[in-house]
Amino acid sequence: MKERPILFNTAMVQAILAGRKTQTRRLVPEWQLPHKTHDGTRFISVAQRDPRWGFGLFGETAETCMDNYNKEYRSLCPFGRIGQRLWVRETFQGPLIDQGGDYPDGYEKPEFCVYAADGVPRPEFTTVDDETVCRWRPSIHMPRWACRIILEITNVRVERLQDITESDAVAEGCQPIELDREDDCGNGWTEYWYAGGFRKLWESINSPESWSSNPWVWVVDFKVLTTNGKVPEVAA
Repeated sequence: MKERPILFNTAMVQAILAGRKTQTRRLVPEWQLPHKTHDGTRFISVAQRDPRWGFGLFGETAETCMDNYNKEYRSLCPFGRIGQRLWVRETFQGPLIDQGGDYPDGYEKPEFCVYAADGVPRPEFTTVDDETVCRWRPSIHMPRWACRIILEITNVRVERLQDITESDAVAEGCQPIELDREDDCGNGWTEYWYAGGFRKLWESINSPESWSSNPWVWVVDFKVLTTNGKVPEVAA
């Protein structure tokens, strides 16, 4: 089964564990972005970059060019195909073994790790140099054996970032912006704006300019297969 690593910050890992996040948006890589052909008459996206089998998708506009992915070429998503798996990289520490204790067989497992998303304090431990430290390991440095969350891709598509709908913003697992409303009779209520919350989240990670430029993104829907690193076997 094909697997790829994927990074999530602590808040988004918590949203996945709570069942609130089932979707993520990732920037379309630069080489896949649409650009005009040499004669300037059409747009082309390098759909598959390979010296032997690479090819491009064409369209009269950038939108029609990229829509080819949604019609026939979803399998060319660089973040994975439908049915493939993603293993989540998150802030962690481990393996942590009691000082003076024997190292058990196969100790490089999630059960010997702690994770920032669980809300526990930074772990204190002794390094191989007998130095006592208290710190987390960044998600980018998580090895495969320490992964506890495995996802399965259920759908992919391409769209502009600002095309996100309110329901998709809910699936992104972000916190909504609360808006105080009042009707003509003075009756007030609170409206929850998830798309606004997603914009705030995106800008905090990628910068305000990355929202205003309205880039192309791959939208990846997923389901959680496991949160303990062990994927249940499917009965034959």
